[in-house]
Amino acid sequence: MWLKNFRRRKAQTVLLFVIIFLCSMLLTAALDTMTNIKQPFDVLANETNAASMMVYMHSEKSNINEIKKNFESLPEVDRTTLIKYHPVTEKITYQNKKIEAFMNLTEFQKEFLGKARIKEGTMNTLSHLKDGECAIPICISVKYDIHIGDKIQIHYADRIKSYEVKAVYTNAYTTSTSFDCYIVISKLSQNTKITSDLMVWSKSDPKGETLADRYREKYKIIDGEIFSLLEAKYNNLITANICGGIFLAIGGIMLLVSGLIINFMVRSTMLSDAKKIAVYKTIGYTSGEIEKMYLTFYFVVTSLASIMGIIASKYISDLVLTSFFDNMGAKSNGVNWISNIFCYLVVVIFVLSIISFLIHKTKGVKPVYALNGWSLAHTKKNQNQRFSFSFSPIGIALRDMVRDHKSVIGIIFTSIFTIFSINFAIISLDVALHQREQNNYWLGIDASDYIVEVTKESDFDSVQKITKSQPDIKEGIASRRHTFVGLEQIEGSTISTMSCFSYSNYDEVKLPVVEGTNPSNQNEIAISSKVAKNFDKKVGDYLTVYLEEDQPVDLLISGIYQTYYQLGDSCRLRRDAYTSRKIPLQYNSISIYLKEGTDHSAFVKEMKRALGKKATIIKRTDAYASIMSMIVDPQTKVIPPVMGLVLLIGATNIFCIVMLKNAKSKRRNGIYKTLGYTNAQIMKSNMYYVLIIAAVSMAIAVPAILLLYPKIMLVCIGMFGFIEYPVLYLPGHILAANLGVLFIFVVTAYLSSRSIRKIDVRELVED
Repeated sequence: MWLKNFRRRKAQTVLLFVIIFLCSMLLTAALDTMTNIKQPFDVLANETNAASMMVYMHSEKSNINEIKKNFESLPEVDRTTLIKYHPVTEKITYQNKKIEAFMNLTEFQKEFLGKARIKEGTMNTLSHLKDGECAIPICISVKYDIHIGDKIQIHYADRIKSYEVKAVYTNAYTTSTSFDCYIVISKLSQNTKITSDLMVWSKSDPKGETLADRYREKYKIIDGEIFSLLEAKYNNLITANICGGIFLAIGGIMLLVSGLIINFMVRSTMLSDAKKIAVYKTIGYTSGEIEKMYLTFYFVVTSLASIMGIIASKYISDLVLTSFFDNMGAKSNGVNWISNIFCYLVVVIFVLSIISFLIHKTKGVKPVYALNGWSLAHTKKNQNQRFSFSFSPIGIALRDMVRDHKSVIGIIFTSIFTIFSINFAIISLDVALHQREQNNYWLGIDASDYIVEVTKESDFDSVQKITKSQPDIKEGIASRRHTFVGLEQIEGSTISTMSCFSYSNYDEVKLPVVEGTNPSNQNEIAISSKVAKNFDKKVGDYLTVYLEEDQPVDLLISGIYQTYYQLGDSCRLRRDAYTSRKIPLQYNSISIYLKEGTDHSAFVKEMKRALGKKATIIKRTDAYASIMSMIVDPQTKVIPPVMGLVLLIGATNIFCIVMLKNAKSKRRNGIYKTLGYTNAQIMKSNMYYVLIIAAVSMAIAVPAILLLYPKIMLVCIGMFGFIEYPVLYLPGHILAANLGVLFIFVVTAYLSSRSIRKIDVRELVED
C-alpha cells in the first residue's frame, strides 16, 4: 500500500530526497575529512618505523653528542641516531621554477630512511644513489609534478649542479613542504655547512607525548627544538580539521533548517490526506497500520537519500584529502563504515522523529472526517484585521505573509542561514586569495617590497654594499631571520624553542603587533600570541629565554603579535639583545623598500646580476610560500563547491515552501482568478513574497556575518593562538553574492509557482 505514495507524490518525494541527500552528503564529508586522515598517518608511521621524536639542533654551539647521551640514559628510550644534513639556503629549481619548501640535503641513512615508503623507484635505488642522482619526498613530487628521470638544479654559490631524480619516497616526518623535507643525495659536500639532528625512539611512548617531560625532569633544558610524532600527526591534520569543522557546522545547521521544511511538507501531506485516512479507517484499517504505511514510505525515501548522500560525500571529502593522501603515498581509505553508519543513523532518526510526531496525530482522524476533512491544529476566525493591502501582486504577497506565519518562518530560517553561509564563503575566499599579498601580517614579517637572502653569512657585508649602491632602493633594513631562542619548559608543553627575527631597531620596520610595541631596547622581547597563551604571559610580564645554552635571560615582554610562521612559536628581538651579552649575531637578510615609480622587473633583473651567487632576491609576497600554501590552497579548492551545495539546499527548501504554500492556497488562488487576476500576477505575488522575506533575512544575516566572521575564524585557527582575525571585506563581492542569492530564490519561487497555471476555477464550483 505504501508504494502508492511514490506515484501520488512524485514532486514531494523528489524534493524530500534532494534535501536529505545534500544534508547527508555534507555531514558525512565533514566526518570523513576529520577522521579518514588519521589512520593513513598511523599506518605510515608504523610502516616506516618512525622515531618517537625529532630534536632539531638550531645552535652550532649545541653539544649534540651530549644531548644524545642524555636521552639514551633515560629508561624510556629504546635507541637514538643522528641525521647528518645540509640545511638548504641555496635556490633549488625545476624547469627554471624555484621549489618553495623547507629543504635539507642528506645522505642515505638506514635508521632514518631504511623503511621509507617508496612511491617511485626502489629501496635499492634509494640506498645506492650515485653522484648526480637524488631522491625527493613525495610532497615535492606532487606539488611540482617531478618524477623519476626529471632533473632538479641546486644553485650553489660557485656552481649549479644538476641531480636526476631516481626515487620518490616519504616518511612520517616528510609529508608537507610546509615542514622539513629531506632530499637524498649520494654524498654531502664538505664545502657546505653540515649539521645534525637527533632521532629518538621510545620503548613505552611511541608518539613521544611525554618523552620531553621525562628529559626535562632530569636535565632541565633541551638545547633544541622538540618535534614529536604526535605533533607531526597534528600538524598534518591542521587544514583537514579546519575544513571538516566548517563542513560539520554547515551540514548540521542545514539539517536543522531542513527539518523545519520537512515538518511543513509532511504536515501539508497529512492535511491533504485526511479524507483518505478516514476512508482507510472506514474500511477497517487501524491507526497503527496507517502509521506504518506512511512511516515505511518516508523511511525508504530517507534511507535512500541518506545512502546516496553518503556515497556522494566521497567527492567533497576527496577535495580536501587527496593532497594529504598523495603526500603520504597512500590511497583513500575507501569506506569509513563507522562515520557512514553514524551519519546515516543521525539523519534517519532525526527526520523520522519529525515525521513520526506528525503522523502519530492521525490517530485523531475519525471516519466521519471522510465527509468534511480534518485539521492538525485549532483554528479561530480573526475578527479584526490590523492591515489593509491593495489587490496587487505585492498586496497579495503582504497579505499572505500576515496570514501564513509558518511559511514565513520557514523562508526566514532558510534565507538567513543560506545568506549567512554564502557570505561566510565569499568573505573566506576573499581573505584566502589576499593572504599571500598580506603575508607580512599572517607570517609576522616586515612589509617590504623584496627580501634579499644571503647565501653565506660571511658575504653579508658585501651584499649590503651592493644594495646601498642601488639608486632605486629607498631603504634596506638588515635583519637576522630564523634564529632559535630557547624557552624555560613547562609541564605538558613540547614548545622548547621560538623562531626569532632580529633587527637593529624597529623604528623604521613595518611589523604589526596586536598588543604593546616591538622591542625598544636589548632587555625587551615581543612574542607571538601562541607563546603568550601557552606560557600565560601578557605585555609587562617577564619571560625567561635562553639566547645560548645555560645562559637564562629575563626579558620584558613589550608586545604580542600573531603569526603562522613556525606554527606560531615565534618572537622578535633587537640585535643588541645578543651583542650586549657578548653573543655574536650575524645578519642574513635585507628587507628592501623601493622608491615610488620604480620599474620592478628592471630592478629585479639588475639585482640578480649584481648579487650573482652571493644572495637571492625574492618578492616579499612570495616569501615562505609553502606555509601560505598550506593555509590558502585547501580553502580556495573547497569553498566554491561547498558554497554551491549550500545554495542548492537553500533553493530546494524555498521551492518546497512555495510549493506547499500554493497547494494550501489553491482555493484562494482560484478565487483570485475569478476576480480577474492572471496567472502571471499570482505567480508574481509568490516572487514578491519570497523576495520581501529574503530581503528582510538579508538585513539580519549580513550584519550578523560581519560581526561573527572574525570570531568564527579565531575558533577555526585556535591552534595558532590568534587574538584578532583581520578581515578584508570587499563590498562589491558581498553585494554581488547577495544579489545572486536573491536572484536564485526568486527564480526558485517562479519555478515552484508554475502549478498555479493548472488551477481550474470550475473546481471551486465542484468543491
